[in-house]
Amino acid sequence: MKKENKNIKTKKNYHKFELYEAAVQDPEGEIEIIDQFFRENFDHEAQVFREDFCSTFLNACQWVKIAQDHHSIAVDLDPRALAYGKKHHASKLNSEEQNRVSTFQANVMNVVAPSSDIISISNFSIGFLRNRKELLEYFSKCYRDLSQEGMIVFDLLGGFEVSHTQKEKRKVTLSDGTKVNYIWEHAQFNPINREAVFHIHFSWGKGQEKKKAFSYHWRMWTIPEISDVLREAGFQDVKVYWENDDEDGEGNGTFSAKKKVEDCAIWIVYVAGLKKT
Repeated sequence: MKKENKNIKTKKNYHKFELYEAAVQDPEGEIEIIDQFFRENFDHEAQVFREDFCSTFLNACQWVKIAQDHHSIAVDLDPRALAYGKKHHASKLNSEEQNRVSTFQANVMNVVAPSSDIISISNFSIGFLRNRKELLEYFSKCYRDLSQEGMIVFDLLGGFEVSHTQKEKRKVTLSDGTKVNYIWEHAQFNPINREAVFHIHFSWGKGQEKKKAFSYHWRMWTIPEISDVLREAGFQDVKVYWENDDEDGEGNGTFSAKKKVEDCAIWIVYVAGLKKT
């Protein structure tokens, strides 16, 4: 008698955005952190959240789920990313929440959108702006686009190993239980202009893979460079939020404003530019 084959095939052709979101994004945690920063610096709550370089705008969708008076704006140049977000994320919101999300397929440098309390840039995307003139123009536009009081906030990657070419690998579990290898490759670094190239690869199952599913050409801005340009753009204050340590000296996922820290091999910080009356 022929034995039943219990090796049921799982999904093979995962969408690159599905893989990326599982490996990299945490909209609940990210929005909680950003909301915390705003509450620490202003005596009122933020209502309008803008996500620049938003890709599939997970954070924008998360924002409107928190409160009925929350509105979000999502801006990205890539129509494929916006279409994926509408199909897989916005469609899961109720109709009232969907009405409070506005998407713009536009360049962040010239998008015309309602004023915001928060402008957020996630996943090191500030590095897409690779020269000081462009960075100043962007920060100046954000300052004008914010409400009378508001905040621009973004994450920044650094540390004395940020110039090292290397690969990092870890396992990610997808919603269907499939184990996927996430590989973060730092492929190039030019110390003269601090521009770097990174790739994200995925592999799973037997020979299934997406090489260079995502590639990035970024300027690796330093914290002083960023802070100086924010102030030049008009922001009255700049705060750097550094990750706190647990009992073993490892990062615990919470962030506090710091003015002096010890350097480390690789760090990720949030930088907040504050517009105040």
